[in-house]
Amino acid sequence: MFGNRHTPTPTPAPPRVIQPSPALPGYTGRRRRTALVAGVVVLLLLAGAGLAFALTRDSDDDRGGGGAAGVESSAGVTPPAGEPTAAQRQAIIDDMAEGIESVSPLLGPEIADCTAETWLETAGLQAFVDAGLIDENWTFVDRPMSELTQELRDAASTAANTCASQVLDQLGG
Repeated sequence: MFGNRHTPTPTPAPPRVIQPSPALPGYTGRRRRTALVAGVVVLLLLAGAGLAFALTRDSDDDRGGGGAAGVESSAGVTPPAGEPTAAQRQAIIDDMAEGIESVSPLLGPEIADCTAETWLETAGLQAFVDAGLIDENWTFVDRPMSELTQELRDAASTAANTCASQVLDQLGG
């Protein structure tokens, strides 16, 4: 009569598997990207704040010799004669980096060293001597930022930005 009619039972569809887009090979999610961006912003703020504090603080220990015979720079420090040795130049950079790191330890020695070295290279050794930031013994003399020339302040800013950019590149790459 009716024959062999059988109502088929529906079969469930296979689960959907979402594959990451090949256009975004390293993408793992919004949360990771947000954390990275937040970390980068914090790092940039710390680098800028650390450099600003290091450059604007008044030094309690006057390493500037003073009182030695000779012509004084505009900052009252007797300038050095000749050229520094490689060790003296490195000691200047180390002293600068120590000052930067001492007021902002979160920066760490790598960023502080980079900032100090880049600042010296950007401004030039003679600008530091002329500003009284280096004494007759080739020792770095810490001075308030207000006593520095605009060129030295600009070079400090450039150094901080350069080093922060390098760190960001390392994080991203």
